[in-house]
Amino acid sequence: MVRRNGILGAVICAIGASVVLQANAATENITVHALSSAEVKAAVKAMTPVRPNHQISRWNRPVCPKVYGLNPIFSDIIIQHLQSNAKLVDIAFDRNCAQPDVYIVASNDGDDVFRKIYQINPTLWQGVDTNGATSLNLDAISAADTDLLRKDRPVRWFRSVGVEVSDGAYVSYLPTGPWKNTPTIETSDVSAISLPTREETKYVFIIIDVSRTGSMTWGALSDYISFVAFAQPDMATAFEPFSIMADFENGRYRADAPKTLTPFDIAALKALYASAPNQSPEQERNEMVQNILRRSGR
Repeated sequence: MVRRNGILGAVICAIGASVVLQANAATENITVHALSSAEVKAAVKAMTPVRPNHQISRWNRPVCPKVYGLNPIFSDIIIQHLQSNAKLVDIAFDRNCAQPDVYIVASNDGDDVFRKIYQINPTLWQGVDTNGATSLNLDAISAADTDLLRKDRPVRWFRSVGVEVSDGAYVSYLPTGPWKNTPTIETSDVSAISLPTREETKYVFIIIDVSRTGSMTWGALSDYISFVAFAQPDMATAFEPFSIMADFENGRYRADAPKTLTPFDIAALKALYASAPNQSPEQERNEMVQNILRRSGR
């Protein structure tokens, strides 16, 4: 089970003195022209990685962020961008919540922050069980994912995913379609009006290593964090330059990369939250791709 208080204690110890960065008001818009279906499919897959036997998760409750380690002036910039981008893609936002669910920690030593958090909770929040009805969401984070989090990078992140089982439903694994190595969650509902059983994002933890962000503007960094918080991009993927996720390459900031959420980023986030949640990852990704292509007039 999750030990939030322990994690927060580790955060407070790890941050130390607040980080103060110089704000750069320069912003830049980027226009993304028509992308091929293959490019869209690859990018959608990279923004929705899943563990075996799991669905693609998303927020189904208001997002409530909290920033640690920054001067309030800069914290407010991040919060304002998160709020604006949440509204842009119809994600509920609660700025004045009692319990945050998006933790953003800035430090001059991201490695040290992660190390202290991992010492407190090696499962990294994968142990959330919201209703006790299933152990589906009690998997520990994989060794490969943990290794990614240990690598030097300007921004790193992990999330907690829980399963919401609808009233009167039971959960089983049934390999379906051509994706037999990735079983999907199948449910049987007693009531047709019940919410479907689905996986939900419960918490997201984002570590910013300020010493590695280079000349990145606050606006660009805030939009990058927005995409990380609202989707679940794969840290191991080198994103194409039609996404703000291409801002960092091989652990370094790319000055020629997008400075705001791109049209693709917005269309992809809208497609994620418009797609049906209780289906296999492959089915949901196909739905997202078709939605994105329709938005581009194809």
